[in-house]
Amino acid sequence: MTLSVQPQSGLVVENLYMTRTMTVYGMHEGEVEMMTHLNTQATVFFSVASGCVSIGAGIWVSAAFSSELSPEGKVLLWGGGPALIVLSAVFVALGIWSMRSRGSMLEKIRRQSRVSAPQA
Repeated sequence: MTLSVQPQSGLVVENLYMTRTMTVYGMHEGEVEMMTHLNTQATVFFSVASGCVSIGAGIWVSAAFSSELSPEGKVLLWGGGPALIVLSAVFVALGIWSMRSRGSMLEKIRRQSRVSAPQA
């Protein structure tokens, strides 16, 4: 029986050269801050909407598995759950409004931006 050991071949490095053309938009600090605020608002609105839906659905699921509801439970079932779902829809609408406002602001910046030749 013979054993042969072959040396491992080394790492082959192949250089790849790539180019990328990027578009850079000139923005004022106030525009950047406004877009940041709109992003934050959208995130908060969608998070609150998610929480409202979760609590409203939790009320309905709890009522579905309960044999008898207390008077407070009936009020929550018929008033609290639907109110939370409606409140959730309001927060979703506000989140969509924030995203659309950000998009229209970015589109305005794109329209106003022009490519200029570099100066020597």
